Amino acid sequence: MNIELMAPAGNIKSLITAIKNGADSIYLGLKKFNARKPAANFSVYQLKKVIKFAHNKNNKIYLTLNIDLKSNELKEIAQILELAKQIKIDAIIVKDPAVIYLIQKYYNKKLTIHYSTQTAICSSYGLKFAKSQSAKRVVLARELEIAEIKELASVDGIEYEIFAQGSMCFSISGRCLMSSWVGGRSGNRGVCTAPCRILWEKEGVKFPYFSMKDLSLIDYLDKIIKTKIFALKIEGRLKNALWVGGITSIYRKALDNIDNFNNLAELFNELQKYSAREIGAGHIFNHNNLIGKNENWDNYQKTQINLELNNDFIKKNEIHFSLIDENLKISIILFEKKREFNIKIPPKPKKAKSVSIKKILQYFKNNEIHGEKFDIIFDDFDDMDITFPSSFIQKIAQKIISIIKMLLKEEEKLPELSDEIRNFIKPKIQNKNKKKLLGDYPDKIIIFPQNAAKFLKSNIPIKTIVISLENPINILTTNKLKEKSDIILSIPAVLYEKEAKKMQGYIMYLNKNGFNHFEANSYTGMQILKNIDCNKYLGLDMPVMNHLSAEYFYNLGYLSVYATIEGDKSIYKSLNISTDIQCLIFGKIPLFQSRVNSKLFCDRASFKDKFDIQIECFKQKEINIFVSKTYFYLIGKIIKQENIFFDSLTADLRYFNNPLKTLQMIFDDKFDNKNLSTFNFFRKLI
Repeated sequence: MNIELMAPAGNIKSLITAIKNGADSIYLGLKKFNARKPAANFSVYQLKKVIKFAHNKNNKIYLTLNIDLKSNELKEIAQILELAKQIKIDAIIVKDPAVIYLIQKYYNKKLTIHYSTQTAICSSYGLKFAKSQSAKRVVLARELEIAEIKELASVDGIEYEIFAQGSMCFSISGRCLMSSWVGGRSGNRGVCTAPCRILWEKEGVKFPYFSMKDLSLIDYLDKIIKTKIFALKIEGRLKNALWVGGITSIYRKALDNIDNFNNLAELFNELQKYSAREIGAGHIFNHNNLIGKNENWDNYQKTQINLELNNDFIKKNEIHFSLIDENLKISIILFEKKREFNIKIPPKPKKAKSVSIKKILQYFKNNEIHGEKFDIIFDDFDDMDITFPSSFIQKIAQKIISIIKMLLKEEEKLPELSDEIRNFIKPKIQNKNKKKLLGDYPDKIIIFPQNAAKFLKSNIPIKTIVISLENPINILTTNKLKEKSDIILSIPAVLYEKEAKKMQGYIMYLNKNGFNHFEANSYTGMQILKNIDCNKYLGLDMPVMNHLSAEYFYNLGYLSVYATIEGDKSIYKSLNISTDIQCLIFGKIPLFQSRVNSKLFCDRASFKDKFDIQIECFKQKEINIFVSKTYFYLIGKIIKQENIFFDSLTADLRYFNNPLKTLQMIFDDKFDNKNLSTFNFFRKLI
């Protein structure tokens, strides 16, 4: 079995270098809508060039559209999909359900879907769900053990890839809100500020408690290959071309000689030159000893790797000068587009000095115009004694520059959309009147099973109680609660293979015992509910940021979805028109969810950063959930003034010592404003 080696490209040089050093495929992003926005990335014009360049060398190009999207971005996303179809992009790496929905609706069999690692696929159940949604491949969550990856081989008809080298996130893939919480720059939108890398303080000791060692699996390729993966992926779109080329060449060498390498230590030592952090095997064997120490730049900075860039990429553009009678003819060829113009040769000046046409080169720095290289060709001028006034040459140069600028502008235009697609993207105005004004008190709560009995005698008006199934419920107590409130049983967000199998059996048991309202918080959960005859809802961990994603889930049979917790008020207003949208208005926000195992992360351990951002650890079996100590709070007159309505307003009481007392305090307005946050509501989510 041939394993695809996939390299990152944050710019053109990295792409060329990766291909030269043995990459089979490249993943990259446009200037917008990708999870590595700080990278140089690619303009539309550059993408058109690189796809031809790569395909001519039998390499594949995967375009990343792997972030959460706002409603006002969907038109441009659809135009990008149209472009991707036209230039034959090999696959789209997606996160937001709106992109999946658009591809299913209008580009089925024309564009290939790869689920991003940000979709947090971590079980065979999630893999089956992706397959049912026409995905060809899934980039697996990075927290999987090798035994769990082997389980996925039982799912036929879909490919999966894993990261083999590069930086690691502390939080579970796609489930980090820390950067967004700190300053509105969302990792789910491609602008993470990496707050996990800084020093945090625990009991007076400062340390980078959440800074992960870099990943390297080269020592274990023989074991990895036996899992039947389809591709090895190198992380590093923020790295330079030398880094990308060096790492790619090492992995190419290892894969090509895998049968001859009994010990890959030599290659591992070579890889260490490319990392400023400690290196480890990530989660592949266990979840221990994954936190890195201080950065060590010695080897990394001193290492010089000489790589000559392939010039094939820049030989497409030409400017031709030729004489036709009394005219000078100029032909400009830019990426297969040609523009020509003739200009009458003026008489030689009587006093001013005439110069050769080759003097025009002084206006083009190293034959570069607007970032594009040109071969400048003078046809038959060497054999002719022809000169021109300097002003005439300057005039020609200015016109050439103007034409090239115009051609580049034309190439940057995205395709127009059909009326059908434009109408599909437009929000569908719903006739249903929403009952809950944002800023009002909650009519829905989320609790853990062990706290259910406390609410039996409560007189607080709560329409719906969601019980999160981290632990089994007491069926007798829960049936009594059903007499006063609607009960929804919620499948936890993170379920690896063993837990997913147990949860499937438990949901079937509960369904047979009269429970028929269930909530999913992941694609694994959605697959578990697929064949259950019940009412289905989506929870806080499967939120939407745009109306098209909501519609996608409604069409899959889900009765309600949540607006994203990290939304600003413009996002909430854009979702105001969609039916059955729930909104969280109170709770401690899960900022990190991590599988990293450490004695440092004991239950209720507290951490704070230099800006006094404080978080607290809650252990849920093998998952550590780090929640905000400051309470999320969208209640009160100032919120009501925005006049945003939802179908239901939720208080998440799971991480409070006394959830019933906390609920009473909400209705009694007894919270201190100093410990309350509106998150991104009044600031712009980037």
